[in-house]
Amino acid sequence: MDERKERCICCMEEKQPGAVCPRCGFSDENRSRAPYLNFGTVLQRRYLVGKVQSFNGEGVSYLAYDQTEGSKILLREFFPQTIAFRENDGVTVSVMAGGEETFQYARESFLSYTRKVAHCRDYPAVLPVFDIFTENGTAYAVYEWCTGGTLKEYIEKKGAPMSWNLAKALFLPLISSLKGLHAVGLGHYGIAPENLLIFSDGRMKLGGFCLEDIRREEQDFSPELFAGCAALEQYSSNESLAEYTDIYGLCACLFYALTMHLPQEATRRKYDSRLLIANSTLQQIPPFVVSALAGGLQVMPEKRIQTFEELYHQLVGGEVMSETVEPESIAKPSASSEKQPGKKKKERKQLPHFLLGAISFCCALTIFCLCGWLYLKNRYGDDLFNFGETSSDSVSSEWLTSSEEAASSEAGESGTASEDTSSVPEGFIAVPNLVGQTLSAAQSNTDFKVLLTNRDFSDTVKEGLIMSQSVEGYAQPGTVITVVVSKGTMMRVLPDVEGIPLDEAKSALLAAGFQIGIVTEEPSEEASGTVLRTTDPSLKAGISYEYGTTVDLIVAQEISSQSSESE
Repeated sequence: MDERKERCICCMEEKQPGAVCPRCGFSDENRSRAPYLNFGTVLQRRYLVGKVQSFNGEGVSYLAYDQTEGSKILLREFFPQTIAFRENDGVTVSVMAGGEETFQYARESFLSYTRKVAHCRDYPAVLPVFDIFTENGTAYAVYEWCTGGTLKEYIEKKGAPMSWNLAKALFLPLISSLKGLHAVGLGHYGIAPENLLIFSDGRMKLGGFCLEDIRREEQDFSPELFAGCAALEQYSSNESLAEYTDIYGLCACLFYALTMHLPQEATRRKYDSRLLIANSTLQQIPPFVVSALAGGLQVMPEKRIQTFEELYHQLVGGEVMSETVEPESIAKPSASSEKQPGKKKKERKQLPHFLLGAISFCCALTIFCLCGWLYLKNRYGDDLFNFGETSSDSVSSEWLTSSEEAASSEAGESGTASEDTSSVPEGFIAVPNLVGQTLSAAQSNTDFKVLLTNRDFSDTVKEGLIMSQSVEGYAQPGTVITVVVSKGTMMRVLPDVEGIPLDEAKSALLAAGFQIGIVTEEPSEEASGTVLRTTDPSLKAGISYEYGTTVDLIVAQEISSQSSESE
């Protein structure tokens, strides 16, 4: 029996050669559509190219298979079809006459932008970049493959709006990551349900990174604007795109998750800015979330929430919306607005229902807290103030659902407080010491919700271990504990990669905290694919450089037999 296997180009699962794929029904008789890469093309002697996933004015995204790592990946090819075309060989990209300068500039911008995205791999809500390289006259980027689907697919399959609790777990880490991206001058400007990827383990990551020129009208390349998610300033070539632009897109996606429909296109909302929410849906959304959405979806950028930090605090703290938010920006269809027969009664103006609810809730909460404080103060005295902070303001910017096996329970219990439990208030339990644990081990604790809020450098705490936690002492079960995880030391020793295969060199560099830049080939008598040297002669093995430093490599290219004979 023939045991040979090959990959299905459509789903990249194993199948018998020449047979129809038993998983997706794809037949080898199908052919890729021009002008895309031919099915089965192998890039860098490693990446097997499969079916097209999406395309826009910047380029094409393919499902591909990393034959070295044995995993699916998303391959992004820079291929602006307004100025470039595919040669008859099915792989080479050439530039149309007169477009050479534009193509060269845009390709360098693509490489620079993708490198910046790669440097942000520590943000768990950003789809990580695994590799960047040039080949066939153009440039490529390798991204993680999503094992689930998009937010759009999730909502359509679910057939119902998300609850706020679920949406909060998905969107708060994204808001934190976007804050970090903009802190280093990196905007996305294409945040939409199609670009938010929900993995099978429950995490949501942002993909679809593209050049800014693709995210606005009236540019050299065909624009890709997502109706309902694109901000008003993206429809003009004269307006600046900034953090508030991505805030609009993020809030539009959150609005979609909570209501199952997107806002009207921004060019239409310029004349009627209301966001229609059905009364039954509105009752399921907390008032402070409605207020935050109103502030983030203001049509005019100067009236909009300006920073992700402000948006985050409004969503976790229930803060009142900015004074610039127009109260009529969110409305719901109401039967009372229809004409009624008979004599009309003069109606008194009433406060919005959600505002009345918010006021009532705050009053009740204040009275409850005061009574509780007096009771605990009377019973426990000054010991009351020795417990950890449990305010909702401490909700993390990161909630990861770990798929790794948890560490042993002994590690999680080793730091448990040993104070006399007789002085612990009723309903409170000891908070474990999470410092020094892995995130997966800490999240295995079922008494508390452990959320990642940031990663930071440390000279004393090993990379991947928790550096600090927000709550200590005692707290109620279910309290959110935010933690900071170590990124290790900022300065990393550059490993010696000369004379070893490219795949091994990449693994060593990534493990040491470096980024892989452009890989170029040079004729050499060394084995094909062997690293000859770094492109930058100032980078020396054994010397320490800053974490995330990009290393460009030169590898050996096989010398043809004809060339050898002529020599």
